[in-house]
Amino acid sequence: MKAFNESFAVIPYPLLRGSALNSDKNIWFWPSLYGTIELLPNGGVKAPFVFHLPILLVDDEPQVRSFVKTVLLRQGYRVIEAEDGLTAFSLLQDFQGRFSLVVSDIRVPHLDGASLSRWVKEHFPSLPVLLLSGGADPGDYSQGSAFLPEPFCAPELLGAVRALLPAS
Repeated sequence: MKAFNESFAVIPYPLLRGSALNSDKNIWFWPSLYGTIELLPNGGVKAPFVFHLPILLVDDEPQVRSFVKTVLLRQGYRVIEAEDGLTAFSLLQDFQGRFSLVVSDIRVPHLDGASLSRWVKEHFPSLPVLLLSGGADPGDYSQGSAFLPEPFCAPELLGAVRALLPAS
């Protein structure tokens, strides 16, 4: 069964669910989203699918960014990295907010995570934000965002991420 062809169209944000039909109908995807498509076998004519958009990870500390990215990749998430708030801001504009989640340290250069979170909530209100910090008071920064205090372990990170993403 051919589920997809090589043409393109926009997918509604943040998660697309549907069926790939064994007919003349086509399902079209926009390649610049860098998401993944998961076909869910059900033994019938239809092949249900879920389109997963990437997670935007913002942290200026390479060790923390690497740890978070590794944990997320091992769970099958796609991750796009930014080492400062300004780079993240540019990526959010370039991708028109098409991410499943923004995970950002509060203290990143050029545009701090709290300011980035407020901008995301204003421009992409359905895009969840998870703020990370080892020394910040969550009440001061996390208005409308989830907060995960550092240090954290992989299960805590995954629990926070899963709580913010729609179930697939």
